[in-house]
Amino acid sequence: MIRLITKKNRQAMRQGWIDGRETEKYLDIEILRVDTPYIGATIWKGTAGNPFQNYSYKTVEQRELYIEEAKKNAEAREEYNKKIKEKRGTRLSEAAQTAKNIKNILIKKYPEIKFSVTSENFSMGNSVNVSWIDGIPESDIEGFLSQFQYGHFDGMTDCYEYSNSRDFSQAKFVSSNRTISKEKQNIIIQQLSELMGIENSDYAVIPDEYMVNVRGYVYNVPLSRLVYQISVNYDFTKGFHGVRRKMTDEGKEIINVFELY
Repeated sequence: MIRLITKKNRQAMRQGWIDGRETEKYLDIEILRVDTPYIGATIWKGTAGNPFQNYSYKTVEQRELYIEEAKKNAEAREEYNKKIKEKRGTRLSEAAQTAKNIKNILIKKYPEIKFSVTSENFSMGNSVNVSWIDGIPESDIEGFLSQFQYGHFDGMTDCYEYSNSRDFSQAKFVSSNRTISKEKQNIIIQQLSELMGIENSDYAVIPDEYMVNVRGYVYNVPLSRLVYQISVNYDFTKGFHGVRRKMTDEGKEIINVFELY
């Protein structure tokens, strides 16, 4: 069971629902339309991991009416939040100041990457999330981001442990989320399907002999899931050519293991 306390975990839950399919983002909601084998729509609000709406409809027209209503509600929330900010003035919350500090440092260190650094305040705490497309892997900045977090959640005691005594703005939870651009996803999926000799489609599954590439699964793994597994530690700032079979130290191909290069 995934704990949905941090934004990173909530995003992981949401991506599990989406599973590589195209979505529409509108203000604070994200919409996943389903056309086969049924007409449906799944909608998330804010940074939630679970959707607040997941319905099937008789017609596309009926679905779009519900989506339009969800968009109007999002517009109302946007207007309300603007009024609250105007009343509050220009003073930043600690989470917002933390996000600002993080972004300023990242811009200087990685000028070629466009980072989105957002903050969120909620009951009993706050959070900051750093997201970007392609670029460096998340592991490259996890250590850097840890200095901006008050502490960590201890699963053994089910409590949050405050352990950071640094004298600058911090947040209760600080997370990162690197996504792969659609263009690169399509290239990776196309080349993987060719290397494995399978159909390039949303319904294609990874053959048993290639399951070594996918951790945490047993069978019937969709091809789209492999994109994350082989790219999670790849640095796109060093260039990207495609997918190839992994090489041994002696320069020999490993037939059933893949890597980006």
